[in-house]
Amino acid sequence: MRPCLPPASLVELAWSWLVGAGLIGASLLCSSCEQGAPAHPRSPDELPDGFWFDTRFDQGAASLPEELREQVQRLERIGYAGGYEPAQESYGVVRHDAERAQAGWNLYSSGHAPEAFLIDMQGEVRHRWSYAYGDLPGALPMEHPSQNAWRRVELLPDGDLLAIHEGLGLLRIGKNSKLRWYWPGNAHHDLTLTPSGNVLVLARRPAVLSRWNPRAALLEDFIVELDPDGQEVRRVSVYAALGTSRWADRLRSAATAGGDVLHTNSLELVQPAMAERLPQVQAGQALVCLREIPAICTIDLERGIVTWLRSGNWGQPHEPTQLPNGELLLFDNMGNQGYSRLLQLAPESGEVTWSYGGDPARSFYSIFCGAARRLANGNTLASVSCAGEALEISPDGEIVWRFVSPHRAGPESELVAALFEVQRLGPDELDWLD
Repeated sequence: MRPCLPPASLVELAWSWLVGAGLIGASLLCSSCEQGAPAHPRSPDELPDGFWFDTRFDQGAASLPEELREQVQRLERIGYAGGYEPAQESYGVVRHDAERAQAGWNLYSSGHAPEAFLIDMQGEVRHRWSYAYGDLPGALPMEHPSQNAWRRVELLPDGDLLAIHEGLGLLRIGKNSKLRWYWPGNAHHDLTLTPSGNVLVLARRPAVLSRWNPRAALLEDFIVELDPDGQEVRRVSVYAALGTSRWADRLRSAATAGGDVLHTNSLELVQPAMAERLPQVQAGQALVCLREIPAICTIDLERGIVTWLRSGNWGQPHEPTQLPNGELLLFDNMGNQGYSRLLQLAPESGEVTWSYGGDPARSFYSIFCGAARRLANGNTLASVSCAGEALEISPDGEIVWRFVSPHRAGPESELVAALFEVQRLGPDELDWLD
């Protein structure tokens, strides 16, 4: 049996390092405003619960001194304890080109609280789900206030909602926000549904894996399958899948640093269009993103092995999603000279077939999180999480719809909640709505 390090041990080590580096709290980073930075970050004890971003610093890792930029990257490996972005004066839907934007309704969760909203294209709230974390039976103790929010939500056909508390667990609530079940299994980042109605979710645990690093604890990632009642059916170790593949050297090299060396941050099932382009990949395998390598790979859950891996000139990427032609859409957090961009990739070659970056570059930036989905009309809906905004972008790069998070905090409303993802829904997905 492999010895496991309790989560609190890693947390204590992480916070000890942060205190020593002078970088604790959700007030580490900066915004696009031109105001000067204060001399010292504010204590996290002064900040509200949730996943917030301080607006008082200059924006962008690319604009930080080299030493501080490295510390920021080290901080993010520990978890979602830091961030930034301005609380803009205008909020809600601030741009809507009705002729060019994809019609529909929008589902989102953010870092302000454990709740999710369904809004129309004008930003009016049409439905809300919420459930207090402290009311969950058997809930694990929070390690940081940023966990008091839903990192990912998934709407089910009957109006039920699946929601992840980052690093803690997964719950299912009805459209009336009544609890169906809660799984306290250290769920994180992402989930997807199987054709049979089961749930696949990312999970992790701290462990000493001497094969990869005998001197430091690692965060081992898993893909866990739950039945419709939230009971665990099986789990597949991402470490084992990578370690038994021909890309095992990638894991061996990454593990020398200890800690969260893979940072698996997204999960989908491979669709037939992508499988047709990659002979070694089959539909139904898992598609995941390993941010710290960085790479995208597929995992055969039956055999427990990585079947395909693609790396590129990316900067800590998130959320590869499949397109109808089998290509991939990727949110590249820091690959645009330290800022963010969207990349459309041919999986077999890695060729970039479409891209989007801000003009100027600093206008499109999220140091972590971020998501993008291709809409039915060919536009792309991008969630710029740290900026607290979502943009619908036409193929030629024009913004035709823009939503700015209304959720604020701080004595001067200078903080904005992370906007994890905005999902565009069609009428056929809302039959349950009264």
